[in-house]
Amino acid sequence: MYWKEKLRNQSKEELIDRISSLITKTENQAKQLKQKDDAINNYRLKVKSYELKLVKALPNNKKESAKLNQHEALLRDYRLEISDLKDEIDSWKEKYLICLEKLKK
Repeated sequence: MYWKEKLRNQSKEELIDRISSLITKTENQAKQLKQKDDAINNYRLKVKSYELKLVKALPNNKKESAKLNQHEALLRDYRLEISDLKDEIDSWKEKYLICLEKLKK
């Protein structure tokens, strides 16, 4: 009830000023909301773009991962082969030393 009495006591100019200030305030708030909405939409577009880049990169990552696994397997094979060759060389050394000892006798 208080605000009704207050409105009755105000002049038309005061009411018009108050209404125009409320309209201005509402318009400013609407502009701010629009700016925030635009910022959110831009952020969503950036996120969607980033997601698409990640999805497009997945096949390449899978290919790279497959290549890496292949190279690791080759490296393991080479290490095993080197180990076998070292064992064979050691075996030949032992045979050579035995033969040398036999020749000396």
